[in-house]
Amino acid sequence: VIYYSHCLEIEHLDVSENPSITIPFDFIQACVNLKSIRYVSNKSLQFPLNILHTVNLRNLNLSKNLITHLDNVDFTKLASLVVLDLHGNRLSSINDSISKLTCLEELNLSSNVLTGIDVSLCQLTNLKSFDISFNKIHTLPDEVGLLSNLVKFSINNNYLEKKLPDTLVNMSSLEDLDIRFNKLQNIDILSKVPNLLHLYCSKNSVTSFSAEFVKLELFHFDR
Repeated sequence: VIYYSHCLEIEHLDVSENPSITIPFDFIQACVNLKSIRYVSNKSLQFPLNILHTVNLRNLNLSKNLITHLDNVDFTKLASLVVLDLHGNRLSSINDSISKLTCLEELNLSSNVLTGIDVSLCQLTNLKSFDISFNKIHTLPDEVGLLSNLVKFSINNNYLEKKLPDTLVNMSSLEDLDIRFNKLQNIDILSKVPNLLHLYCSKNSVTSFSAEFVKLELFHFDR
């Protein structure tokens, strides 16, 4: 009750490392100025649905839990979200409604068990940073080229094979790409990504390349 009297003053809420914690629905509704929530390392098996009622939330960190699915999560209720961190969970798929997060600029889905990048993620055209490393991804969809505002893309430590989709040339803002520890055999298409500055591609199956990477400032390449 004491905390409820100060709800209007709360902008940042950190309830991390509290495995038995539940954020009451009426408390969340009363925190109309809440901008960020850290719900980290709580051993939660499910997305805490009461969070969906924080209408002005901009930063949500649910990392290092045990969340296995997002099937019942209506992301349209988090329309103001700019940063979403779900790394270190057990997600194998993504709810299509995530595409409605039109303000989202940073998305971290690393260290889950995803086997692919859902096309709905490629509709997040305002993304600037996208980390999907340490998953089980074998291919990238052609639609990944729609992420034209993406600056940093981390897809290292997956199972990408052969070559990357030609549509990467449409990623006109991309400056930093990490594709280390995959099984790629050809990276020539990356020479056509117009503003690529930093490329990390060590520990793949690339034996040679014919393209020139004239704009690169940093190039990590070893077998």
